[in-house]
Amino acid sequence: MQEQTATEITKLNATAEAAQARIAQYEAIAQKQQTITISRMVDAIVKDLRTQVFHRIRDALPTQEVKFYREARWRAYTRLVMGGVILVVLGAALTMAATWPQFRRGGYCTSHTYIDPNTNRTWCDLNVGTPRS
Repeated sequence: MQEQTATEITKLNATAEAAQARIAQYEAIAQKQQTITISRMVDAIVKDLRTQVFHRIRDALPTQEVKFYREARWRAYTRLVMGGVILVVLGAALTMAATWPQFRRGGYCTSHTYIDPNTNRTWCDLNVGTPRS
């Protein structure tokens, strides 16, 4: 009877070990299924978010392009105007530098103009020491 009990205990232990192995196997399968399910859910959410983001970018892109091209045109126009202003100022400065002596003589002659009574001609006394007639 002891032998029979020992064999029954051995069978019972083997059955318990098999049950433990099967439980561990089912837990591993459930863990894999849970991981697969969660990854599929995350993939679906990410795919949906990606399409929503791309649609929003596509909707906002024309507005951004308009702003970009408007700013680029504004900068180009500003550069053109600034170039024109620089050219005008540079031209005026060069002209003034080239004609400065004549300008100074003209300014002097406007206040120092004399009329010759014999010939009725106007003249400018550039030599300050010359007496007036």
